[in-house]
Amino acid sequence: MYSQFYWNDFAINPAYTGLTGSPRIQLGYRNQWSGFSGAPSTFTLGGHTLLKKQNIGLGGMLFLDDTGGALKQTGAMLNYSYILKLSKSSKLSIALSGVINQYSYDGSSIENIDPDPVLSGSVSHIAPDMSFGLVYALKDQLFVGFGINQLIQSKLGKFNEVNTCLLYTSDAADDTPCVDLGGRRI
Repeated sequence: MYSQFYWNDFAINPAYTGLTGSPRIQLGYRNQWSGFSGAPSTFTLGGHTLLKKQNIGLGGMLFLDDTGGALKQTGAMLNYSYILKLSKSSKLSIALSGVINQYSYDGSSIENIDPDPVLSGSVSHIAPDMSFGLVYALKDQLFVGFGINQLIQSKLGKFNEVNTCLLYTSDAADDTPCVDLGGRRI
């Protein structure tokens, strides 16, 4: 979903929600490594709109990210933005996003010559998350934004009682991922 950032700007930075003033509904599918058994695939269904009288943007997305192996992520995201008109040609959008992720691990899909008890078994865990974003828009043609994702960095828990491994929602649980995104419509 993040490699298709042009179409999913509101998933990367919630402040893009409703910013264009026109409603958008989208359905996405990505299949990597086509032809390989168990290849990663991603499905998304989402959209957003502007409630003009209130200067509020509302949006959401449902997604399924099957990494093509033992890991899978399913989730839902809801965005809320407030759009301040700074002048006739510029505006500032401030937004929050709430996300519910279900992470699943199924060790039975791993083929291993020397089975490891740490990798066997399965687990499913639901983890909440939040994002914050700002976007400055000039004449609906120039956009400059800043977003902070994964504000809640949930530990996902143990695979099973045999091991002590923990999964995290980010590669470095102590770092907060930030995203800068800008563009110009031509």
